[in-house]
Amino acid sequence: MSALRTSSHAPSSSQKHSVPVDSIPCLGYRRAEEEEEKARQRAAAAQNALAAGGDAGGEGASDGLKSALLPPAEIRCAEKDKAANSATPNQIRMYCQKLYKTETISISGFR
Repeated sequence: MSALRTSSHAPSSSQKHSVPVDSIPCLGYRRAEEEEEKARQRAAAAQNALAAGGDAGGEGASDGLKSALLPPAEIRCAEKDKAANSATPNQIRMYCQKLYKTETISISGFR
């Protein structure tokens, strides 16, 4: 009979899985704030283009105005969307080190 060996880094290990950002409320909130700030910047740029387009007039100005008001087309795939909405264990550790006082402890394994 052969015995099954499981390592600590098996595919079913939690160390190999990405963590959804929404499961960490403060991290999800910070990322949402960053997205809102980007949206505000885009809206401000559109307002500036609208003000500049109204002053310039002409056909070229209306094309610039349309491109400023309409957001660019975005193609999303499941892999990229999952990567954007999840964090690796190392990213979470680095995030927590920024927020909290931490120390590294080395543990020796016995066999």
